[in-house]
Amino acid sequence: MSPMLGIMDSQKSGHLVTVTGGTLYTVGGFNYRVFSSSGTLTVSGGTLTASVCSIGAGGGGGAGRGGGGGAGEIDLLASFSLAAGSYTVTIGAGGTASNASARGGNGGTTTFDTLQSALGGGGGGTDTSVLYDGANGGSGGGGAGGWGSGSAHTQNGGTASGS
Repeated sequence: MSPMLGIMDSQKSGHLVTVTGGTLYTVGGFNYRVFSSSGTLTVSGGTLTASVCSIGAGGGGGAGRGGGGGAGEIDLLASFSLAAGSYTVTIGAGGTASNASARGGNGGTTTFDTLQSALGGGGGGTDTSVLYDGANGGSGGGGAGGWGSGSAHTQNGGTASGS
């Protein structure tokens, strides 16, 4: 799966709020805006209640018997309010495959304005230098040829409500 950002409008189609940007899909009366490249989401005519799912880009694989790149992080913001305005969407680029002397590149971070970010995956380790371990990222890259491994990126979680 390519890195992407999806926005689900939890208000039914035909509501007075207008949303533009990304590719529009309508399923079961709900509108989904999907971005597979960077762009702008624009909300006009009021406040939108929405959920946003961001996926970071995958890391690149290591050279030789190198490890695979780690998966990008998936981040979900459920049922929050978006005021009228423009929101910048940045889709992270996939990590580059390594050459003979480097780890695979880390995947890029996917962001939804300043409200959300999903880290890219760590690059895979290479078997041709001292960079055997995979890099850290949304999910750590794999280690090379039986050598170490990357570790998953950890973030402090928010406090759960209503549980």
